[in-house]
Amino acid sequence: MKIPVYLIQTYRFCSLKVYLEAGLGLKSKKTKESEIGRIAHKIYLDLSIALGKGEDIEKKLHQILREYSDPKISDLADKLLDFRFRTPLEGLPVIAELELESAELGVTGRVDLVEGLIPIEVKYKDRAYRADVEQLTAYALLLEEKLGVEVKLGCIDLLKSNKRIKVLLTPLLKKHVKNLIIEVTRASLSPQYPANPPCHKCDLKTECHMLMPGF
Repeated sequence: MKIPVYLIQTYRFCSLKVYLEAGLGLKSKKTKESEIGRIAHKIYLDLSIALGKGEDIEKKLHQILREYSDPKISDLADKLLDFRFRTPLEGLPVIAELELESAELGVTGRVDLVEGLIPIEVKYKDRAYRADVEQLTAYALLLEEKLGVEVKLGCIDLLKSNKRIKVLLTPLLKKHVKNLIIEVTRASLSPQYPANPPCHKCDLKTECHMLMPGF
């Protein structure tokens, strides 16, 4: 059994939600914010691929925007274009949504970008959190196994604040994430009840209370 890397994010939010999603197959609900994030994510990846190929990314953006009529998306796209212009590539080639897996670690996932040998996680956020660093590190471990090289650096691109955060991927951090993967896997197999459940912020609160009586 392999768990998806993104469950690290879920685990840091609520360990019980890992079981609801991975164990019982429930899906998180889409929101307007998540839909805007999905669009921003796609536009940024498309611009990054074009930049890696040496294409005119301003022209590329005009092509992309033909899919959208909302002026808010156009304004967002202009900011993403400026961010991508100002953020040098870490290397070539640029690969988007690279599928990775490890039987040894028991995880599978799709890293947003790889620039040269540098994994890049793209987040529609204004700051990076612990789970973002851990998720990035997990992708680095998968990339190391696939390519047979040591990955010492990764980046988190924040699409709300237009910042690139560089993360040193130390041996200690990698060891921590390997242990974390074991915890997340355990949580996917049986309910792990959190000490301070964030029920008021959870989109699966109703389903959880129905399926986990007494919690």
